[in-house]
Amino acid sequence: MSKRPAFLRRLLADQRGATAIEYALMAAVVSITAISGLQAFAGSMDHVWNVLIAGLAGALAGA
Repeated sequence: MSKRPAFLRRLLADQRGATAIEYALMAAVVSITAISGLQAFAGSMDHVWNVLIAGLAGALAGA
């Protein structure tokens, strides 16, 4: 039983995993930002495609 407190102290003092956690948090923030940006961009692209399709449909109907 006396080994547990020593193990916990060593575990809490160990900083080796901190860098990996920091990189994982940065990757999560970048991913969330990219997904949010792409969703906003997709809305504007939807409008562009609808205008393009309408123009093509009008051109093909008149041809």
